[in-house]
Amino acid sequence: MAPIMPFVTERVWQDLFAATDPDGPESVHLASWPVADESLIDQQLSRAMATTRRIVELGRAARAESTHEGAADAQTGCSCRRRPWRS
Repeated sequence: MAPIMPFVTERVWQDLFAATDPDGPESVHLASWPVADESLIDQQLSRAMATTRRIVELGRAARAESTHEGAADAQTGCSCRRRPWRS
Protein backbone atom coordinates (compact mmCIF):
# COMPACT_ATOMS: atom_id res chain seq x y z
CA MET A 1 0.00 0.00 0.00
CA ALA A 2 2.82 2.41 0.81
CA PRO A 3 3.82 3.40 -2.74
CA ILE A 4 0.21 4.09 -3.73
CA MET A 5 -1.25 5.53 -0.52
CA PRO A 6 1.68 6.57 1.67
CA PHE A 7 -0.31 8.60 4.22
CA VAL A 8 -2.99 5.96 4.76
CA THR A 9 -0.34 3.26 5.02
CA GLU A 10 1.59 5.27 7.59
CA ARG A 11 -1.55 5.78 9.67
CA VAL A 12 -2.32 2.05 9.62
CA TRP A 13 1.29 1.31 10.61
CA GLN A 14 1.18 3.78 13.48
CA ASP A 15 -2.15 2.45 14.76
CA LEU A 16 -1.36 -1.26 14.46
CA PHE A 17 2.37 -1.73 14.83
CA ALA A 18 4.12 1.33 16.26
CA ALA A 19 1.72 1.46 19.22
CA THR A 20 2.43 -2.17 20.14
CA ASP A 21 6.18 -2.39 19.37
CA PRO A 22 8.10 0.62 20.69
CA ASP A 23 11.41 -0.92 19.55
CA GLY A 24 10.20 -1.32 15.96
CA PRO A 25 10.87 1.01 13.04
CA GLU A 26 9.52 4.53 13.47
CA SER A 27 7.73 4.42 10.10
CA VAL A 28 6.43 1.82 7.68
CA HIS A 29 8.71 3.43 5.13
CA LEU A 30 11.73 2.54 7.26
CA ALA A 31 10.68 -1.05 7.96
CA SER A 32 12.39 -4.02 6.35
CA TRP A 33 10.50 -6.17 3.87
CA PRO A 34 9.07 -9.22 5.67
CA VAL A 35 10.76 -12.58 5.16
CA ALA A 36 8.56 -15.63 4.63
CA ASP A 37 9.00 -18.69 6.82
CA GLU A 38 9.12 -21.36 4.13
CA SER A 39 8.58 -24.13 6.68
CA LEU A 40 4.99 -22.90 7.03
CA ILE A 41 4.18 -23.36 3.32
CA ASP A 42 1.69 -26.17 2.72
CA GLN A 43 2.95 -27.85 -0.46
CA GLN A 44 -0.24 -29.86 -0.97
CA LEU A 45 -2.34 -26.70 -0.73
CA SER A 46 0.03 -24.88 -3.12
CA ARG A 47 -0.39 -27.66 -5.71
CA ALA A 48 -4.17 -27.65 -5.28
CA MET A 49 -4.28 -23.86 -5.76
CA ALA A 50 -2.08 -24.10 -8.87
CA THR A 51 -4.53 -26.65 -10.30
CA THR A 52 -7.48 -24.42 -9.39
CA ARG A 53 -5.87 -21.40 -11.06
CA ARG A 54 -5.20 -23.45 -14.20
CA ILE A 55 -8.82 -24.64 -14.34
CA VAL A 56 -10.02 -21.03 -14.03
CA GLU A 57 -7.60 -19.92 -16.78
CA LEU A 58 -8.84 -22.66 -19.11
CA GLY A 59 -12.48 -21.83 -18.35
CA ARG A 60 -11.95 -18.15 -19.08
CA ALA A 61 -10.07 -18.92 -22.27
CA ALA A 62 -12.85 -21.25 -23.45
CA ARG A 63 -15.49 -18.62 -22.66
CA ALA A 64 -13.48 -15.94 -24.53
CA GLU A 65 -13.15 -18.16 -27.61
CA SER A 66 -16.79 -19.23 -27.59
CA THR A 67 -19.08 -17.76 -30.23
CA HIS A 68 -22.20 -18.77 -28.32
CA GLU A 69 -24.22 -15.68 -27.27
CA GLY A 70 -24.80 -16.87 -23.71
CA ALA A 71 -21.16 -17.83 -23.13
CA ALA A 72 -20.46 -14.71 -21.08
CA ASP A 73 -23.24 -15.68 -18.66
CA ALA A 74 -22.19 -19.32 -18.33
CA GLN A 75 -22.67 -20.81 -14.87
CA THR A 76 -19.86 -22.81 -13.37
CA GLY A 77 -19.93 -25.04 -10.35
CA CYS A 78 -17.64 -26.97 -8.08
CA SER A 79 -18.36 -29.33 -5.26
CA CYS A 80 -15.84 -30.18 -2.61
CA ARG A 81 -16.04 -32.11 0.61
CA ARG A 82 -16.43 -29.04 2.78
CA ARG A 83 -19.09 -27.00 0.97
CA PRO A 84 -20.59 -26.50 -2.48
CA TRP A 85 -19.65 -23.46 -4.54
CA ARG A 86 -21.40 -21.69 -7.41
CA SER A 87 -20.63 -18.58 -9.42
